[in-house]
Amino acid sequence: MSTPDVRRAQSLLLRRVAAPSYTTAELGEIARCWSERQQGNPHLFNGPIVVARDVSWTAEHQCRIDWSTGTYAQYLWRHAADVSRRRRPYARVVFASMLARTGEGDLVLGRMAGHTATPGRIQLPGGNVEPPGHERDLTAATVRGHALRELHEETGLTPQYHPPRLWGVTVGSAGDVGVLFEVRVAGRATVGDTFTRHCMAAETTRETPEFDSLITVAAAGDGRVDDREGLSEAYGVDYLPEVLRTEHGAGSIVTSEWCWKDSVDV
Repeated sequence: MSTPDVRRAQSLLLRRVAAPSYTTAELGEIARCWSERQQGNPHLFNGPIVVARDVSWTAEHQCRIDWSTGTYAQYLWRHAADVSRRRRPYARVVFASMLARTGEGDLVLGRMAGHTATPGRIQLPGGNVEPPGHERDLTAATVRGHALRELHEETGLTPQYHPPRLWGVTVGSAGDVGVLFEVRVAGRATVGDTFTRHCMAAETTRETPEFDSLITVAAAGDGRVDDREGLSEAYGVDYLPEVLRTEHGAGSIVTSEWCWKDSVDV
């Protein structure tokens, strides 16, 4: 796989293009792949997604994403090990994530819960972008709103000082395209409590939290142990190391993890 491409961006342009087509045989393969994956994880949902067909850049740090619609089942089929990607229609997902920083500047990450498609994975709060209705177009504001909703749904956190701003765009090693925004949230002392209350409230309504825990990342002082290895690609999403390099350079970092279940009386 190629190295993820993470770039800072000042503006975002989204252009709708024709969706990829599938043969009858390919549709059958997609259905079989989805059935196998759902048997292994009944929580999976075959919802609509935004598919990136092309990504390009201008000299003014503007990123243009050509997009169409697709389904999660089509996306999983593209990544199945028993079929060569070269003969599949181009279908890489577009997701929106939030670089949420505490009042002290710590970056907030989440560890995915066991019932999700990627249990234990460490990532920024966010999720796949859903396509707009037929009468609407996909805009940078729409994608920003999606990232903001995902931040609140997964962590309970909300912006404290200013609306989210575009941070950059990443094209992952498997081709997935992430639009990253940045925002300031509550102080370090209240982030864990907010997350715990949010997850407990979700369970009372029979909703299952997507994150088992939150992880805060801060620059480490001289002599501190570097926790960067714990956030490597073996545990985190592929874009995370480059995001951390952009945020903290080559300096050491220190992490703290807050599991909401540990703070609930049994």
